[in-house]
Amino acid sequence: MLICYDVEFPEMVRCLVLPGPNMIVVPTALPRGTPVNRVSSSMIQTRALENHIFLVYADLCGEEHGTPYQGGSIIAAPDGEVLARAGDGATLLITELDPRRYHAAGLDPYLQDRRPEIYGDLR
Repeated sequence: MLICYDVEFPEMVRCLVLPGPNMIVVPTALPRGTPVNRVSSSMIQTRALENHIFLVYADLCGEEHGTPYQGGSIIAAPDGEVLARAGDGATLLITELDPRRYHAAGLDPYLQDRRPEIYGDLR
């Protein structure tokens, strides 16, 4: 699990992925507006793709104490495919997460082609 802003840093996601989980869940409360809407519209799929992981991004929606929230929860697959996406209102996202489907798909070898000897260990 990561919390909110953490998912916006590639290193945070990669550090969680290296030990081998197949899913990361990210609860967040992202205020409405640009450029923050880019997090759920493109960044989540990118993090899922570059790390070959299911990424579940659950964002607050509506308004709380005068602050409007983005909504836009998303579930992304290890190949970056959007499996489910919410709008700006309360939504229950349901989808099937089948890791076997993506292992058989021959994903780009991002994790295998890493070269930590150049930049050091992330831990």
